[in-house]
Amino acid sequence: EGWHPWLCKLSPPHPRFSPAVSALNYADLVDGVVAILRADTRLEDVAHISSEPDDPLEGQCPAVLVSLSGFTRQPMHLVGVTSAAAPYQETVRLELACWAFAAESAGDARKRLQEVVTLVLGVCVDNFTLGGRVSGTNVLRGDFQTRRGEGGIFARAVLGLDCLALT
Repeated sequence: EGWHPWLCKLSPPHPRFSPAVSALNYADLVDGVVAILRADTRLEDVAHISSEPDDPLEGQCPAVLVSLSGFTRQPMHLVGVTSAAAPYQETVRLELACWAFAAESAGDARKRLQEVVTLVLGVCVDNFTLGGRVSGTNVLRGDFQTRRGEGGIFARAVLGLDCLALT
């Protein structure tokens, strides 16, 4: 029953990874990240944490918006055996768009954004299995942007959260 890890051409699992998960539910991943972020007391000053796609208004900042970006699946090959039941290594990319607003300057907006990004990264590191939904996570990329809005400057960082699982 199941497959034996010693039969697979795999590098040893990362020490922070959990065992295989049955199947990834993409909607559950997004909702799970939103729930984890909302529950963490480090983010109690973040006014708006949501999976809704609309950019936040200045009164909703700081904010974190979570969305599904894409996924990849790679079949794991058993040594000397071809099997349709071979597991897959699946990577689901979520985007965590962190927003900050400052009426004063772009520098103030970036400073506030840095605070939000640092807190979000800390929550992601401490909850690397997303409550057992995945084997592990990595934040390996972030894109930054500032733009002028009504009454001030918005700063945004979109963090790529890669959720890894054997399915």
